[in-house]
Amino acid sequence: MIQPKFIIVDDNPIDLMVNRRLLQNTFEGATVNSFNNSVDAVEFFKKNGNNSAELPNVLLLDIIMPRLDGFQVIEELEKIFTAIPFKIFLLSSTLDDADFDKAKESRSVQRILGKPLDTENLKTLI
Repeated sequence: MIQPKFIIVDDNPIDLMVNRRLLQNTFEGATVNSFNNSVDAVEFFKKNGNNSAELPNVLLLDIIMPRLDGFQVIEELEKIFTAIPFKIFLLSSTLDDADFDKAKESRSVQRILGKPLDTENLKTLI
C-alpha cells in the first residue's frame, strides 16, 4: 500500500492534534500536514495546484469553520482543479442530516466522518 499523504483542515486545535496523532499512529510512514483555518488551506491549494508532489492523497476537512466552511472550501477547490486529484472526507462532530444531504450532492465528497476520527474505518475507505 502506498503511504498516504494527508492534509487536515480544522479550526479546533485539539481536534487537529488528536486526528494528526491518530493518522500518524495508524498509517505508518504517512505524511500528515495540517491547517488551522480554511483560508490558509485554500491558499495552499491555489499555490500548489499544479505541483502533484505537494498535494495530498486524502483531505480531511472540518465542516464548521469560520470564514469558509468545509463546503465553501470544496467550492474553491473545484475552481482550482478541473477534477480534484485526491479524496475528500468531511469531518463533523454534529453529524447533521442537512450536512449529509449537502455532501451527497457534492461530486467531490467521499463521505462525512465523525469526530474523533475512526482511523480503522478510514483505512477501508482509502
